Amino acid sequence: MAKQDEPTPQEWREILGTFTYPDHVNETPRRKRGGARRAHREAVRRNTTEWVREQRRREPLRPAGAAIILALILALGLGAR
Repeated sequence: MAKQDEPTPQEWREILGTFTYPDHVNETPRRKRGGARRAHREAVRRNTTEWVREQRRREPLRPAGAAIILALILALGLGAR
């Protein structure tokens, strides 16, 4: 049984049906096309994951870190009174 936020099988078919593939994937023989499409989706997923990691690495301060620093500053301010 699907959870509330998960797409239904029909929605997955529509999502995957709109996925665009490069020409070399569409020109492969019919028997190997599914594997080529799967490999292309995995490559896209890998590239996206790497891009997200790079963006996180570039971000100097995370929200949790900012909250901790803010709490320390407030604690020091209260301690100075």
